[in-house]
Amino acid sequence: METSTILDIVDKVIGYVLHPFCEQVAYIVHYKQNVHELNHTVEHLGREKERLTHQVDEADKNLQNIEGKVTKWLSEVGEFEFEFEKFMNDESHIESGFPYLWNRYKLGKRAKKMIMEVKNLVDESPKFDEVAYKENITSNVVTLSNVGYMEFGSRNSTMNEILARLQDSTVRMIGLHGPGGVGKTTFVKEIAKKAQNKKLFDVVARVEITANPNLQKIQEEIAYVLGLRLEGDGENVRADCLRRRLKKEKENTLIILDDLWDKLDLNKLGIPLNDTLDDDDDDYFSEMNKREEINNDDQRNPQHKVIRKEKPLTEYKGCKILLTSRDKNVLSNKMEVKLIFCIKELYIDDALMLFQKVVGTSNEMSNFKQEIVKKYCEGIPMAIITVGRALRNKSKSVWKASLEKLKKQELVGVQKPMEISLKMNYDHLENKELKSIFLLCTQMGHQPQIMDLVKYSFGLGILEGVYSLMEARERVHTLIRKLEDSNLVLLDESSSSHFNVHDMIRDAALSIAHKEKNVFTMRNGKVDDWLELEQCTSISICNSDIIDELPNSINCPQLTFFQIDSNGPFLKIPENFFKGMKKLRVLILSGFHLSNIQSLFKYLSNLRMLCLERCILDDNLSIIGELKKLRIVSFCGSQIQIFPAELGCLDML
Repeated sequence: METSTILDIVDKVIGYVLHPFCEQVAYIVHYKQNVHELNHTVEHLGREKERLTHQVDEADKNLQNIEGKVTKWLSEVGEFEFEFEKFMNDESHIESGFPYLWNRYKLGKRAKKMIMEVKNLVDESPKFDEVAYKENITSNVVTLSNVGYMEFGSRNSTMNEILARLQDSTVRMIGLHGPGGVGKTTFVKEIAKKAQNKKLFDVVARVEITANPNLQKIQEEIAYVLGLRLEGDGENVRADCLRRRLKKEKENTLIILDDLWDKLDLNKLGIPLNDTLDDDDDDYFSEMNKREEINNDDQRNPQHKVIRKEKPLTEYKGCKILLTSRDKNVLSNKMEVKLIFCIKELYIDDALMLFQKVVGTSNEMSNFKQEIVKKYCEGIPMAIITVGRALRNKSKSVWKASLEKLKKQELVGVQKPMEISLKMNYDHLENKELKSIFLLCTQMGHQPQIMDLVKYSFGLGILEGVYSLMEARERVHTLIRKLEDSNLVLLDESSSSHFNVHDMIRDAALSIAHKEKNVFTMRNGKVDDWLELEQCTSISICNSDIIDELPNSINCPQLTFFQIDSNGPFLKIPENFFKGMKKLRVLILSGFHLSNIQSLFKYLSNLRMLCLERCILDDNLSIIGELKKLRIVSFCGSQIQIFPAELGCLDML
């Protein structure tokens, strides 16, 4: 018994003594094995780093924020890789054999330690769902951008009154109306900016409403600011998703619906009104049934009071709505807004100040300024800016000639200030090419693609010395920047592929195009008299109803551009419809069932661009091979069974 105990003690003593010794010897014996294992584990670490780097790059592209632990881990890996490279380049590896056992020992021990470091790094690498998180968006910055906004004394009281009412917890919806071009959009953008600076709202979303509002697009723009992913394709499903989010929102939210043309169903959009309140809060808004109309230019009665049961804004969390429209009736009757403000034309002092800022001329032009601004711009900021851009950096003789031209226009009955100012700007465009591109821009609807403008202009052949689509693209981008400098088009800040034209400028430009170029453009209307179109050089009909049927033929000998977007597949095109359009260069047909293509296109030998989009096409498209001047062909969204081999014979495509 005693002998056994002594042996156990001896074994333990030997173990304590020999184990550390053997461990140290192992660094020498297993030197190469340790280095090989280190290389293998570092390769594994490299693959893990590559995976994470790809995820970080993808998150950056999607504007997501990278988690701190990811940045820290990548930094630690970078430091380790630096140490590993130093280790592998250590000259001691050359002298690691006998008799350099000390070098071998140190290298083997360092390799073993680095293996453990690598394994720890791999174990600590962030998992897939730990890499990034979505940034908390509080506003759609692009749509609220208001660079160059100019404050006017005549509008400050309206601005302050609206900001005050936005802090009133009993006010849910505010309306702002005024004539086109008066500056409603820039005004509400400034309201949103000031409201955010005052921390009245945590989230602000502004959406531009067109004459034909796209509910899905409006929902998506609001959801983007809320950081909400809308699920489902149904309108009601998306509305319910948005409504539930806005009800749950623990922040103050301001939604700006800018430029309403008609009634907009907020319930269909998913914007909650009184149903966002708890039952105990219903009485806070009972006073909203009493209509208030506030006009900034009228003297308010200092004794006028509206008795409300106030609830501090800090206690109320919910959604407020700010609406703008040209038509007061849209706000008061169709949208049932009780609190409505009016923004009117600028007073003469403010108008002159704006004009001075735009033209930047000396005082020697002061007499001209007074007459131009007061008589022909009528206090409308857009008209003032349009005229100012046309006269900027021009000589006194040009100013004088322009004023004489304005007086002549007045004599022939051109009275609208926007049309007068735009005509001046249009006349000062440097050449015919730039004028043609501008008029083409105004025919293209809301937020068109620049590439479509490239195709149309190339198809029409209005770009001098341009013989390829690539050259056309470069020329159009140059021209559209010049139009932006003249305040005639707006480049989309959120996308370099789109542009826009303010509807006031578009309407005035189309009036000019109709008078000077016999251009006919219709959006959301009804066509019932084709005889009136026979002198046209361009016809564009979109989202409109064709009364009865298309005529058998129309005689349009000067027509070069023809576009028609059918609302249904039942509209038929007669065989001889294009017979009187022998100069036609661009043809765009959308939404048709074309079963007689052979006979339809036989008259169009001068056609340079053919777009048959969202159409059901006849199997036999061989006639296209006879249109030898074609440079652009599109069948986007069309049902076509056999692609026409004859396209290969068209040398100019």
